[in-house]
Amino acid sequence: PVLAIYGEKDLVVPVSVHVPAMKAALQHPESLVETWPQANHLLLLGEKRGDFQLSEIEGYPQGLFARINEWVLQ
Repeated sequence: PVLAIYGEKDLVVPVSVHVPAMKAALQHPESLVETWPQANHLLLLGEKRGDFQLSEIEGYPQGLFARINEWVLQ
């Protein structure tokens, strides 16, 4: 099983291309592909200008690590 997590604002790995491809490739019934709103390639929040600026990082989305732990424990 695979948990693939993408950031909605990822400029490196565009979700519009990669999410459908990953969903098609993963055949295991327990695999999951998720997109986190407002997160970038590093799954961080804070891109106010649309590009990656270290000075604008606000942290990780609330619940991200809980979600990963929940999936692993399943």
